[in-house]
Amino acid sequence: MFLVVGGLFVFAGAKSILYSLGAVAFFVSSYFIFITVYGFLPQGSTSIYALIGLIVASILVGFAAAFVASKFALDWGTTVVGVGGGVALALFILTFAKVSTEWITIVSCVAAGLIGGILGNRYNKQVRCIGTSMIGSFIFVRGVAFYVGNWPTSISISFLTPSNTYLYGYAGAIVGLSIIGSIVQLILFRDEGIDKDNEFTN
Repeated sequence: MFLVVGGLFVFAGAKSILYSLGAVAFFVSSYFIFITVYGFLPQGSTSIYALIGLIVASILVGFAAAFVASKFALDWGTTVVGVGGGVALALFILTFAKVSTEWITIVSCVAAGLIGGILGNRYNKQVRCIGTSMIGSFIFVRGVAFYVGNWPTSISISFLTPSNTYLYGYAGAIVGLSIIGSIVQLILFRDEGIDKDNEFTN
């Protein structure tokens, strides 16, 4: 799952984030409505028609939630991506700066998240491409680490030794994938937002 989601975000995150949020909202809301209402139904005596009605209602609620989530992603998706990308970048820098103080980590992540969110509003497409690529790279490499092992469990100085080839290998993979994924997405979605009709007439 980590490899699939991470790979999707690395190379197509600018587009897939909209559908991903919608899908998550659909399944979570549908499941929540069904489980909650089903718990109030009389056990053993509920008719098949009531169950079908509950399933249909849950699906309808799921579609409504997916629409709202997609609309939110369209209007505020870059802000969310910018915040996530800022926090990921802050954690990456803190790791190699050998910072293990909790309050410094929290303040740095909050500040980086705020800056990332502001930039996300200003540079829509670029932030979506670069931000989702960074987040996807982290998720993808984390998935690889499940099979390779030796993933750092926390921001700890004990992991920051010259002999720790795994840490530097993971870090290099995240940086490399982020750069490659950002370039690929910027090329794939370079025409996004361009009015083809106006471009032709001009």
